[in-house]
Amino acid sequence: MPKKNWKLINKEAFKKLAGHCYFCPCADYACLHVHRIIPGEDDGIYSTFNSLVVCANHHNLIHSDDPPIVIDRKYLCTNGKWLLHFWENGKECWM
Repeated sequence: MPKKNWKLINKEAFKKLAGHCYFCPCADYACLHVHRIIPGEDDGIYSTFNSLVVCANHHNLIHSDDPPIVIDRKYLCTNGKWLLHFWENGKECWM
């Protein structure tokens, strides 16, 4: 999708709307981060399609040298909900 069609998000509002980490029930606002699926150095922006709310612990796991969590992409389903495609410890997951 061309960048010009992506709507930038307000990270604080995005965290409040999500309410908790995508991978665990952590709901402490101070511990929540907004992760870009396509990194900024690869021209990834903070958009709805490219952002995910995760706790600090899961954010560190995603960015570790040998990441146990590798995120592929996020899909918008026909029911209006988001579906995440990722690998956790080498196992393919959809959530």
